[in-house]
Amino acid sequence: MTFEPTRRRKTHASCRFILALVAFTALLVPVLTACGGGRTPRAPAASAWVREALGMPHDVVLIARFAELLNNPTLGPVARRTWERGVEEAGQTGNAEGVRPLSALEQIEVYGAFEDPRKARALAVLRGVPAAASPEKWPAKRGGPAYRVVRQLPSGVVEHAPAPGERGVIFTLPSRTWIVVDDASAPRVAAMLAANPSPPPASSDNEGLLSLVVTERAFDRARAAGLLPNELALERLVVSIPRRDARAVELEAQAGTTALAEKLEAAARERLSVVLAGASPEVTRDGRVVRATLHLP
Repeated sequence: MTFEPTRRRKTHASCRFILALVAFTALLVPVLTACGGGRTPRAPAASAWVREALGMPHDVVLIARFAELLNNPTLGPVARRTWERGVEEAGQTGNAEGVRPLSALEQIEVYGAFEDPRKARALAVLRGVPAAASPEKWPAKRGGPAYRVVRQLPSGVVEHAPAPGERGVIFTLPSRTWIVVDDASAPRVAAMLAANPSPPPASSDNEGLLSLVVTERAFDRARAAGLLPNELALERLVVSIPRRDARAVELEAQAGTTALAEKLEAAARERLSVVLAGASPEVTRDGRVVRATLHLP
């Protein structure tokens, strides 16, 4: 899965479920943070596995408790509408029922690593995949199945290659886990899974319905490209929606210096108050870490 901003990215049926996830995340996070603690998840435990799979550290990761998010009384209606749009889009080129079973997916982690400003590498880990779901049932944009089985690895993992015009490779593991990866990273992932069919460890710290983590590497690259001022030396940014309260959005920023953290704290109190129409957000600072909790009305 290679992304080129200078061209309109083609939507391929084989990855519609990931695109739908990214779409509703892109809708939810800005809206909720504009409208709207506690603990935010630390970096996923899968970091070392993902680094080996992609050949580089990841820049961003999205973690979603998918089925729980779709059924949440607060966020569910928006999430379901976005998901259904993706399912309907898949149905335009084939059988949407090949995608629909994934609504029962337990958790998905989507990792992104940027090679240069024009391209990215991506890897998704799908956990708790329903038995009714199968890559061969997904419709390709040119008709027929989007994926076909090419081989079974010695470990029992099955590798699915894309049809002509599609991209990405899917590995289905015996543990009801799927790994979807870009074409360039597929040989490394195949070698890893041939030796050990165990999926990458899930993050035990993820307590949110939805969590988006931006790493220091991403901020370093953004500053080097002139997209951020040099003084904005952030080491980590986390946006999460906690399971215990889906009407809250928790933000956590780790600054490179205490002075920057103090500025972020002051800015958060001032600007979030304006966004919340005068209501006082919960903003705290612990050394270089600033946390803010926003509550929806």
